[in-house]
Amino acid sequence: MGLTVSIFIPDAIVISTDSLSDIRHQDDGFYQRGIDKIFPIGNRFVLVWEGNAFIDGLPFSYFARPILNSISIESHKTVEDIAGQVLERLREIMPNEDLMGYVAGYDNVENRKTPIVALIHNQQISIINKSQSGEPVFNYHCIGRTHWVNKLLLPSKLILGDDIIEAQSFDIDFSKYSTLMAVEFAQFLLTMSQKQDEFSQLKPMIGGPLQTVVISPFDGIRISDGLHNP
Repeated sequence: MGLTVSIFIPDAIVISTDSLSDIRHQDDGFYQRGIDKIFPIGNRFVLVWEGNAFIDGLPFSYFARPILNSISIESHKTVEDIAGQVLERLREIMPNEDLMGYVAGYDNVENRKTPIVALIHNQQISIINKSQSGEPVFNYHCIGRTHWVNKLLLPSKLILGDDIIEAQSFDIDFSKYSTLMAVEFAQFLLTMSQKQDEFSQLKPMIGGPLQTVVISPFDGIRISDGLHNP
């Protein structure tokens, strides 16, 4: 299953993911191993993959590089253009699988002021860090196993007998986050979810070394493994 967390702040976009993946085997069901889920596309874009996309029983990540090498990344291409090409290539080779991932980067070679994040979800592509009016959105977004993250961050109700207790969400102003704080927050959500499986003795759904990409106007695209490296 896995979990990927994106944080949108004024200075950067931070995307952090685990590296655990289920691998389909015809006779024995599934087994798990660590794989890469973050892939640079040239020096202006990055693909972060999540979900249950399989090719001959193996996760998409095993085949990412040759697929991405076939994508056109000329200077006039936007993040949405690249996401469209990724979706087209994936649908050619696995038309019936669930698809979910991010393409992030810069729409313009000269102007790297505002990174863009496009969400690929089955046949749809959506820009998720801009409002309909084009203003930047400072928030978080998750794909994969989001249940415990949303329980923590979104309002919920707890029913105790005849009483209903309103649990308020975190009142987080992401516009005040530094890049380091965004990295730590994304990795905290992943670690919390991983520990939830461990403490409740469930089959691990999130695990392996964390991988993080930071996209900023100052440093471009930086990818790292482990905690708090960027």
